[in-house]
Amino acid sequence: MGAAEKKGTEGRAQTQTQQKGQTGAATTGATSGSVQLSQAQKTKAHDIVVTQSSACVGNPDFSITVNTVVPRHVRLFTLPGELVTIIPQYRRYKYIIVGEEIVIIDPRTLRIVAIIPV
Repeated sequence: MGAAEKKGTEGRAQTQTQQKGQTGAATTGATSGSVQLSQAQKTKAHDIVVTQSSACVGNPDFSITVNTVVPRHVRLFTLPGELVTIIPQYRRYKYIIVGEEIVIIDPRTLRIVAIIPV
């Protein structure tokens, strides 16, 4: 392999590594849509949301998927402090509970940014 070919291969490998790094960083940010909780955190989150029955939405008239815009008529709730300790990246976000899921919503855009099964 010549020097030019080797340099080109190294450049592609570095770009792929950077892309993987960027993808990994995106999954940990506040707009990820995917939140990984330990079993202890899930149990704590479940205990918290069970007491928040007013945040439950029975039969939503919108899709519960990341990037869906929640209709303005849906009442959103501030994340309880106990929940913020588990998922601090969503400190200023709102939420609702649908079934066994915590749905995190950006209050500025009303977009669903994460869905956390508990």
